Amino acid sequence: MPSPRRLLAALCLALLGSASASRADLSLPAIFSEHMVLQRSAATPVWGKAGPGERVTLRLSRPGEEGVSATATAGADGRWRAALDLSDTRSLPAGESLRFVAEAGRAITFHDVLVGEVWLASGQSNMAQTMRVSGTPEEIAGSTNPAIRFFTVGNKALSAPRDDVSGSWTLASPANTPRFSAVAYYFARRIHAELGQPVGIIHSSWGGSPIEAWTSFEALQALPELAQKTAADIEASKNFPATKAAWLSRLDPWLAKHARQDRPASPAEIAAFAREPAAGADWTTIRLPGRLPGERILWVRRELEVRPHEVGKDLALDFEEILGLETIYFDGVEVGARTWVTFDGEGRGRLNARRQYRVPAAQVTAGKHVLAIRLYAPLGEAGLLGGYFSAGGQNLGGDWLWRTEHAFAPLDAAARADMPPMLKAPLRPWNVPASLYNGMIHGIVPYALRGVLWYQGESNSGEPALYRHAFPALIRDWRARWAAPELSFYWCQLPAFSGKTDKPDTHTGWAAFREAQASALALPRTGQAVIIDTGEAGDVHPLDKRTPGERLAALALARDYGRELVHSGPTLRALRVEGSKLRLEFDHLGGGLVARPVPAEYLHVSLPSRSTRPLKRNSPDSPLEGFAVRGAPGEKWEWANANIEGDTVVVWSPKVPAPQAVRHAWAPNPTVNLFNAAGFPAAPFRTDND
Repeated sequence: MPSPRRLLAALCLALLGSASASRADLSLPAIFSEHMVLQRSAATPVWGKAGPGERVTLRLSRPGEEGVSATATAGADGRWRAALDLSDTRSLPAGESLRFVAEAGRAITFHDVLVGEVWLASGQSNMAQTMRVSGTPEEIAGSTNPAIRFFTVGNKALSAPRDDVSGSWTLASPANTPRFSAVAYYFARRIHAELGQPVGIIHSSWGGSPIEAWTSFEALQALPELAQKTAADIEASKNFPATKAAWLSRLDPWLAKHARQDRPASPAEIAAFAREPAAGADWTTIRLPGRLPGERILWVRRELEVRPHEVGKDLALDFEEILGLETIYFDGVEVGARTWVTFDGEGRGRLNARRQYRVPAAQVTAGKHVLAIRLYAPLGEAGLLGGYFSAGGQNLGGDWLWRTEHAFAPLDAAARADMPPMLKAPLRPWNVPASLYNGMIHGIVPYALRGVLWYQGESNSGEPALYRHAFPALIRDWRARWAAPELSFYWCQLPAFSGKTDKPDTHTGWAAFREAQASALALPRTGQAVIIDTGEAGDVHPLDKRTPGERLAALALARDYGRELVHSGPTLRALRVEGSKLRLEFDHLGGGLVARPVPAEYLHVSLPSRSTRPLKRNSPDSPLEGFAVRGAPGEKWEWANANIEGDTVVVWSPKVPAPQAVRHAWAPNPTVNLFNAAGFPAAPFRTDND
């Protein structure tokens, strides 16, 4: 039997072990870390985990001072939450480096903490586009500013909400700024310059993501317009492995029965198709992107030149949509492939078919190289489609050569009837409803914010009617999660994109989608940065991110910080019919209406090199461009003349003697020149509901 001394020693060890385990339980989410910016407010929440029942003490202070403190007790599940009063600017002055301490048996200490203004910046690729792409070398070199800080949330798409995210706070500097969201950086730079306050940006975005992915499952299920689609998409994503296995069990014997299996290319074939000079009548010139003959194995190839700045770096190859199973070769060396094992189906839109490969840096040498793609297409068409079609940003569109390696024997009617239907692709993980809310938003709730910046919509642009419900639902959802019913929410309306049109009756596409975005202005404390004067016809990712960032900043400065400045372009207030003319009245005159000169060219793309196209005016005799009118409903729309008269605009067309309705900037890429004197463009609008 153990002696009393041994029993006492064992009991002490057990108690010490229990205390150590308890102390080790104290933790905070990643959003609380060194260099963080805390929102100045009377109740700034801090939360984490500790041992059940443990008392947690928080303190934020200058070195050697008491500062402010708060306490909380961990619940049975170990969770705790406290609120710091950070409203006193005397004890916690702006811009001064503070120390944050959380204690529960042990202490967690963070240094260089600031109190200031915190904004969440979210959306898809145009919010994700970095200063490395959109900033100038001079801006980046001069970006050192310890009062501007970013927390970039790591990309994570999840099927259930996660209580934490990955990321860390970093200070603006030439080393860090290139990785910052450009829109959010220009916003933060303007806010800091105007207020002199620290600005913290929590950046959480993912290219190619729809709004449904950013909305919680509960909010989606509460919307009749989205509930059924949400459930079906989540179910299809969850069941895809089993669905694919069943499909392959039908496909494999069908391919074998009809001699349509892939036949691996021999080294000699690879050399002849992918490396040696393409000569002879067997090669045919074709324009790509485009469709190719299917039910065969074929090759396409072209030369590309590696530019000096690309030498010795991985070369990104980007194809928006490839029909068939591809193998990519660079100078005859395979750099990637898709097989039936990695095949993820077709038929859910171009986003799901996008293929991205990288040529290893060691192969990327100066001069000309051969890019070749082998396409195995036993079930139907082959082709390379879509707008993303580049190597290191260099447009690969144009003349290619193609040649058949092997043509499959034609199928009879019975064989075609027995062909397995094409595997239907599920949504990408970052497209699944609620997936990005679960992985990239839930874990930062309820970190105190001044407001939200949003640049998203390209992935939903084909469904404006749905967006009218989904966008307000997201805003209400996030406000509910943060328990902030009037949390400021500002977004970028989509800019100009696609080719110019000479048709005045355009009513689909991005024009209707912009209207759907604007409909969310019915919610309180919302605002829209109109950027219709920016954008690029040939690139959905315009280089200019300064304009969107600074216009979002103007909204915040005027509405959240009480600055008396112009923050909007003219918006239609009223229409009056005056015989054969329409008179339009506007709000947000900003010093008066202005007709800017209409340029002779418009921007096509900025990268890899700037190119423009000639601009043909639809109303060449009019001071203002981009207006159209019609008579009674059902009558034809006509381009209109428009002129500024004082604080109004008068619109007319000799082809419409009795006009009733007018549209402005109602096209994916309209030509516009109506501004206010402060430099903001008039918002797109229409007065009809055709």
